Amino acid sequence: MDNRLEQLFPHALIKSAVPHSFSDYVWFLSSDDEYIGIEKKAISEKETLLIGSFLQKVEKDSLEISDSEKSWFRFLLRQGATGEFPKSISYDRLRFIHFQFSERTIQKNEWWEALVAFFDKTIEVIWDSPTSGVIIEPYLPDSDDSISFSDLADTIATDFYTNLKLYIGPYHLLEEALPNKYEWEKSCFQLSQKGRKQRNIHTFEDAMPYVLTQDLNDSLQQQIHELFQPILLEEQDLIYSIKAYIENNLNVSLTSKKLFMHRNTLQYRIDKFIERTGIDIKHFTGALAAFLAIIILEKQGYGSSAPTDDKK
Repeated sequence: MDNRLEQLFPHALIKSAVPHSFSDYVWFLSSDDEYIGIEKKAISEKETLLIGSFLQKVEKDSLEISDSEKSWFRFLLRQGATGEFPKSISYDRLRFIHFQFSERTIQKNEWWEALVAFFDKTIEVIWDSPTSGVIIEPYLPDSDDSISFSDLADTIATDFYTNLKLYIGPYHLLEEALPNKYEWEKSCFQLSQKGRKQRNIHTFEDAMPYVLTQDLNDSLQQQIHELFQPILLEEQDLIYSIKAYIENNLNVSLTSKKLFMHRNTLQYRIDKFIERTGIDIKHFTGALAAFLAIIILEKQGYGSSAPTDDKK
């Protein structure tokens, strides 16, 4: 559909993360969550109605944001002067809480109302697409930061039938480098979501292994593959079990419960992994090395299926 519109309006069509200039453009939301603007002087009322039957027409009233939100948006996305901080800021530290919805089933005001119930301080909410954005949370010494983000995700899933994923960033000083940190955290969030598809809450600690293994040369990947070849040839589901064991802090009882696997079966798999690879995952350094290697193998298509409770 987008290609057809570009052919019909080759010189009158623009795309943007956020609609603007409503006096000059008619805006639509594509199936890829991208805003498409067509110059009003180039489109007829009949064409507007026709396109609106395929794409969601965007009205200005539905996108009204405060001056503070506009200021933050320009600052983080570098649409203003370099280092032009948002005005009327009374704090010197903040953190970004990035959010991503799986469906467009929640409205801006509904999301805001849900957040107000969880935060005991004034926050800013900046949308960068119809399904994603960032919460700007100031650091206040006397404020309670013990927010249950898991409860927030569960509430959204129950009330709005959409899956919510969050990336909880660390606190930063208010400085010119904030846009860089914002972009870095967005990248970490994307990588962590790819590697931890079933998890809703993400942090820098979760993302870091995927960041470190993002760009590896072919030679190193081949060496990892050869190290694990005895397992890959026969028992790929062993990789899934070992990754779960490491993610659960090397706790056999907890891991076996989460995998619905008998404790003895999991212990058998751990011993087999150590025997086959020579990596002692019962200790921190071995577990770290194995975890990074498993992430690399998963990118090659190994170890993505859940294991069964049997001894091979």
